[in-house]
Amino acid sequence: MIRKPAEGWDDYQGRIKVGACILQRAITQVQPETRFGWLEGESVQDQLKMCELWITWGIYYRIIFDHGFARAFWGYRDSYIIMSESYSLEYREKFQGWKYHLKQLALSEDPLLYMGQFLEKEERHRV
Repeated sequence: MIRKPAEGWDDYQGRIKVGACILQRAITQVQPETRFGWLEGESVQDQLKMCELWITWGIYYRIIFDHGFARAFWGYRDSYIIMSESYSLEYREKFQGWKYHLKQLALSEDPLLYMGQFLEKEERHRV
């Protein structure tokens, strides 16, 4: 959850707005492929306000950690990650993309900023 700082209310509000932008774009990106209709029929401004509320209340966790949402956002394709930097001991671990990213999302300090890295290029915009 985006924590309210002891000082710097403006920074906190700015982080909520950035998080809302990322969440709204992520939901919009997966909507055509899924059963999720959280923001259908709403104007972009209303969608952003709704996302700000979800972030403030912590409800967005239920969305971004949903397995169906993760599969639609990151996909099914298997990937490999090199677990050792030593070329002589190179070890590759096979993982399903969405499962790996859910683990990384859980470990990240700010899950929404982690997700923001994977928005489609044309979907990124400034708040």
